[in-house]
Amino acid sequence: MNRYTFFILAFLPFICTASCCSINKITTVEMKQHINLIGIEISRSQFDSLVILYLDKIEKEKKLSIKQQIDLVRLVNTIDQYNLSGDNKKLLDLYYQNIFENSLKELEAKPWKGGCQYSEKYDLFIGGKPHQNSLYKIVEK
Repeated sequence: MNRYTFFILAFLPFICTASCCSINKITTVEMKQHINLIGIEISRSQFDSLVILYLDKIEKEKKLSIKQQIDLVRLVNTIDQYNLSGDNKKLLDLYYQNIFENSLKELEAKPWKGGCQYSEKYDLFIGGKPHQNSLYKIVEK
């Protein structure tokens, strides 16, 4: 084996790793662009108002109507997909601690691929990949 062959073989794993990382970055960017195309349109101020409203509701009430639970699932999915912080993160934590189990029953959600839950009755995913009816698309108005 000549020294050039040895050099190529020695650095091949590093070249492949760098190549894979750049592919993953492209995929992540494409995924974020895809997320921005999916969801029920809502303005940022409407979204923030819903977060505050449901933070208050969760802290005071354990029982929510079906419509409120659907709204809450959409909020939680949006917060998770956009990786939002602050009050958004607090809502996400409170949902999974206080409401999640009841939501599964009330919305008749069943385990689905990828570890998420799906309600066929309401065409609603709890968690999982972006889905038109399962999250909000925050738009600037």
